[in-house]
Amino acid sequence: DVKSYKLEKLKSVEKNITFIKKHFKKAINVLEIGSGNSKFLYSLYLAFLLKRGYGVEISENRFNFANKWKEEIGAQSVMNFNENAITFNISKIPQVDLVYCADLAFQFFDPAENGCDIHLLRKYYDHLSDGGKIILELDCHHRLISSMKNDQIKTWQEFNKPDPWKYSLWDCYYDVTKKYMRINKTFIRRDLTKVSKSDVILKNYERSDIINMLKECGFKDVKIYENWQSSDDTLIDEFIVMGTK
Repeated sequence: DVKSYKLEKLKSVEKNITFIKKHFKKAINVLEIGSGNSKFLYSLYLAFLLKRGYGVEISENRFNFANKWKEEIGAQSVMNFNENAITFNISKIPQVDLVYCADLAFQFFDPAENGCDIHLLRKYYDHLSDGGKIILELDCHHRLISSMKNDQIKTWQEFNKPDPWKYSLWDCYYDVTKKYMRINKTFIRRDLTKVSKSDVILKNYERSDIINMLKECGFKDVKIYENWQSSDDTLIDEFIVMGTK
């Protein structure tokens, strides 16, 4: 049910939109890195908080889904790019008020190209307007790491409807030296008719790590937030970091 799926996705970022409202008092220009189906940009648009939005997404399927959704709601102020965020030519877009990267997307970059995380942060800083902000949503994986034996663990999670997948099985491996978390995922469809596999590697950032990186790139007033909106939404290992140009 695509309609229910879209409504659920918009609902899932309501807390993020509330957070943005607290820190921006007017409509803003936004660059989202790893924008997926662009639900965050469309939520900003529907809340009259968006001047122009730019989404960079490497998945062709998600990019196509995002563009169809864009036409349905008439969000012509959003421009989606089907490109690799690491090589994306940021000069193709004007300066923005917010660089936004949620759902741990920033943690994919350094394993894909060692050292590119600090390079990207410097690039984002340069492309922000004065007073602009960067917001990253990260996971330090303490819960997984603390339960590991020989830097490995198996675990699982269950998804709520209307997500088409019911379960995800995880085989996790941690490289302590590089701070890389490798997660082999097996997704089981809700009607049990299909299995899909993925293999991801994420760079682990402690709160102090990302604070120091942002400061090194010139950001000021760097703050950690344990949730988007309220203590009810706090997760053990995930956190938000925000810095200002």
